[in-house]
Amino acid sequence: MNKARLVNKLRNGRKRTALIAVGVAALPFAVSACSSSTQAGGGSTLGIVMGAEPASLDPCDSVYEATGTVLNQNVTEPIILRNPNTGKMSPEIATSWKASDDDKQWTLTIKSGLKFSNGAPVTATDVAASITRIFKSSLACGNTQEFSEGTLTTDVVSPTKLVVNSPKPDPILPIRLSFVQVGPASQMNSGTKLRNPIGSGPYKVKTWQAGQQITLVPNKLYSGTTKAAFQDVEYQWRSETSVAAAMIKTDEADIALNITPLDNTGNHSVTFPTQQVLFLGLEGGVAPLNNFDVRKAIYYAIDMKGLAAAMFHGAAQPATQLVPPGAVGYNPDLKPLGYSPAKAKALIAAAKAQGANLSAPITIFSQAGFVPGVTDGIEVIAQEMRSIGLNVQTKLVQRPQILDQLGPKPNDGVTTALLWIHGNSGGDASFTSASWWGSGGSNTLFGTPEEQAKIDYAEAQSGAARQKAFANAAAYSYEHVLGELPLLRLDATIGVSPDVKFSPTADSINELPLSEVSWAK
Repeated sequence: MNKARLVNKLRNGRKRTALIAVGVAALPFAVSACSSSTQAGGGSTLGIVMGAEPASLDPCDSVYEATGTVLNQNVTEPIILRNPNTGKMSPEIATSWKASDDDKQWTLTIKSGLKFSNGAPVTATDVAASITRIFKSSLACGNTQEFSEGTLTTDVVSPTKLVVNSPKPDPILPIRLSFVQVGPASQMNSGTKLRNPIGSGPYKVKTWQAGQQITLVPNKLYSGTTKAAFQDVEYQWRSETSVAAAMIKTDEADIALNITPLDNTGNHSVTFPTQQVLFLGLEGGVAPLNNFDVRKAIYYAIDMKGLAAAMFHGAAQPATQLVPPGAVGYNPDLKPLGYSPAKAKALIAAAKAQGANLSAPITIFSQAGFVPGVTDGIEVIAQEMRSIGLNVQTKLVQRPQILDQLGPKPNDGVTTALLWIHGNSGGDASFTSASWWGSGGSNTLFGTPEEQAKIDYAEAQSGAARQKAFANAAAYSYEHVLGELPLLRLDATIGVSPDVKFSPTADSINELPLSEVSWAK
């Protein structure tokens, strides 16, 4: 999931093309970059360089970084807008939303007067079709992963009124609807992935030259307040972060996505915290990881500062939970255990006294190349585990083999640990528990019934009670389970040309609203 894009600069007497390259240091995900030209009279071209070409520009894939960087709040708009810094929900396509008493039906009021870039009005029928599209199994839409409560259905009451039905009570459905980018029903009912989507945002897709670049131009029918500031926006892609960074230094790029702190931008870069957490998943149902003292000993044995240096050039901080700060359910009271080989060895001795089978081999899996420092990082962790008396080997495999390791498999003869990264951009702990937390997570290697009961209780709550319940569940997991060892909260680094003003948010690795970019002069 890497992104880093590069845009070539044209220099002549009339036109200057600059790029924006943004990057996530050592993440398996990349961000986008842009290129710009002359700034006179609004006739400017902004260039964005990403790490990979989007697989599609379909709104139902907007959770993918390359797709979301181009589309989200640029070409298409979400039903409801979520602020990534505060979690606050704001009207966008929908002006209001109200839940039934059982939280299974939500009634939306659709803003009147909106138009798509093709001139068609935005109606409840279009919103309904945009929701339905996500659940078409033949499309394999990326956004499906945000709807863990099941398939939604819709009832169109009027052009401005829509009822959304959930199979289960879902008090955070408005958050999930913030992942639905809206397009016209004529496109949303299509059975194939889209390359030229129509939206109601400030820009529209002009061209997609496969393997070369995507160009956006202003949508003259846009009725919102964030008018298009650039005559053209050009997205290109390159895999080398050093190349993207160099384009900032040589004034060929405005923003460079997916660069590292070591890449030379000529001091024109910014590093910021993301919602990404590096963690070590442990198959706690199999020896020796079925002993809590062993799992806790591993945590004490890992030098987080050294791991951050080995994998991310130091651009990371110790983590205590998979849920990121600012999300509902984050527990600010949890503190890192700290690096203590002595405490780790004492716990191993206690586990041995309890009869733990410490000689049983543990295999740490990770995906080859999924972050630049994975080879060094996995060996650092393995060596630290060996230093406290555990029998550890490492195995770097390709993604299909990683998928084979997900979920507990107590009878396969392998005691598994998985070095991986989880990102929760949804703003609620349920987006973590659906995949990597508790025994109910789709990918989790281990959880206990007591832990899952606390998570299930939290998921049924709303408001302040939901925050408290999830925070309590996080504390219980940290203090009594440790099925997933949260290691590092990752930073991202973005190259920003002095020609532009851009302040990244924690969500800038997932999307890049052009309304947040402007010329510095």
